[in-house]
Amino acid sequence: MPLSAKKKEKGFKLLYTAEPGSWVMFLAAFAAGAAKAASFGIESATVLLTLFLFLLAKSPALKLIKNREPQAVWSALVLGVPAISGLVFSAMRGPFLLPLYAAGGALLALNLLSARRGHLLRAEAFGMAVMGLAAVMAESAGDGRPAGLYLWPIFFAFFFSSSFRVRLAVKKYRIIGALYAGAILTASAALALMGHLLFIAFSPLLEDFYSALKGGREKFREIGLKEAAKTAIFAAIVIMLPL
Repeated sequence: MPLSAKKKEKGFKLLYTAEPGSWVMFLAAFAAGAAKAASFGIESATVLLTLFLFLLAKSPALKLIKNREPQAVWSALVLGVPAISGLVFSAMRGPFLLPLYAAGGALLALNLLSARRGHLLRAEAFGMAVMGLAAVMAESAGDGRPAGLYLWPIFFAFFFSSSFRVRLAVKKYRIIGALYAGAILTASAALALMGHLLFIAFSPLLEDFYSALKGGREKFREIGLKEAAKTAIFAAIVIMLPL
């Protein structure tokens, strides 16, 4: 055997979605919805765990539909089975959650299919929509009825701005990113002046607008830290201020 040959690794290695940025967005959205709710009980905890398991299972599911890796199959099962069990349990206790789970499942499927076909920006849009839905599900689970639907577009609009950050070295995305952040900031400022103070939460997008105008490349770690800080600020303001 040649000295350069390596032993094939044996054993099961769990694959999961290793995207800290996605975890921060999901947890921030869920925390905001839970804070707006009347209580946090077994339903809320079950929804939190179920959604987090589905988030972790996203990467192995993508690998599974791309090339059917054995590790991806087992990882998807290990994470997916308890996630589906949690979905069934929470839906039995609160049937009003079923339409929200259905919407999340459809968006996640579109996210995976778009990523598989290489439509990355479209995939991210569907992914951000799933993250925003976490806020609605958290408030609905806590209130024991459908609630917080207004949080969905609010969180989606904020989260989607981050999709342009890693693409600012490309002129086309610089322009789109600046226009997007500028439009959201203008609309949110107008709504805040009309008395809807919650829209002050969009003020961290000023940094996105400035970065889009400036252009250039940033280190992924630097982008990640900035996005995490902005997401935390955004969620905190959403929690504190009424619509």
